[in-house]
Amino acid sequence: MHLATEHESREVHIDAVDFVEEALQRATSRVSALHSDHRVRVTPVLLDFDVGPESPLPFAPSSFDAVLASLVISYVADPKLLLERIRLALKPRGRLCSRR
Repeated sequence: MHLATEHESREVHIDAVDFVEEALQRATSRVSALHSDHRVRVTPVLLDFDVGPESPLPFAPSSFDAVLASLVISYVADPKLLLERIRLALKPRGRLCSRR
């Protein structure tokens, strides 16, 4: 017998952010294939490459419970500035998960 927890009953909304449209399409397709129960919504957000990852993120402060930064922080010109932008986007007690 499996009892649904409060977390399992909520809808999850993912904002997939990238500079490359093809990467956003792949991510959206993968998530949709894994979560066909429609409790997971993915919104692709294509950033302007000319603006760069150091510019303000297009999200309101305290918007996210968690941020996953995969293969981005070590590749930007100013990692401290990007981390500050991410901190502003996170809710209090929000989590940052980073992969190199």
